Amino acid sequence: MYRGALPRTKVLSPHFDTRISGRIEVNGRTYECQNEPGQQTHLWGTKHAEMWTWGHCNAFAEDPEAVFEGISGRVRIGPWVSPAVNPIFIKWKGMDYAMNGFLRSIRNESRTELPRWSFNARSGDLTFSGEMSARTEDFIGVEYTDPDGEKLWCNNTKVANLIITIYKNGKKLDTLTSNRAAAFEKVARSKDNRIPIRI
Repeated sequence: MYRGALPRTKVLSPHFDTRISGRIEVNGRTYECQNEPGQQTHLWGTKHAEMWTWGHCNAFAEDPEAVFEGISGRVRIGPWVSPAVNPIFIKWKGMDYAMNGFLRSIRNESRTELPRWSFNARSGDLTFSGEMSARTEDFIGVEYTDPDGEKLWCNNTKVANLIITIYKNGKKLDTLTSNRAAAFEKVARSKDNRIPIRI
């Protein structure tokens, strides 16, 4: 999909899990950071997807090395909007589960109703069932503009909660939780009037 014409938006996450140290200055106040969890994801292309939900977390209480990265997106193809494509990546107990092949991404389940996102993804006999949530007031709105001038509105928070339950053949194995330390965004072609546009 990177080499083809579709989708016209590409996504790349070269650093799912990195640690950041340094100093941030805002309005005269200094914040020191030492080995804080961070990541890098980038979107580019000639036109944004019609809509998408994205989430990331690498700050889980039970497993400091666990990582979640997921996106659910729909693209416009002429007059049609595609079904959702839902690639999911999870690192759990030192193993990488990249549930992001084309067919797997279509089979993965995703449902977003801000301020919540639920998803299910399978890898072999494992099922990862997750829910990301935040308070509506924790989101900020950002206006995006496509190269052709069409607008989108991004609703983003960096203080979402995330719970992922891991099952093996239907039997619960483990749970990963993150309290107000996950990134969560929903982007669409219409504004959510509950969320103020800040940028």
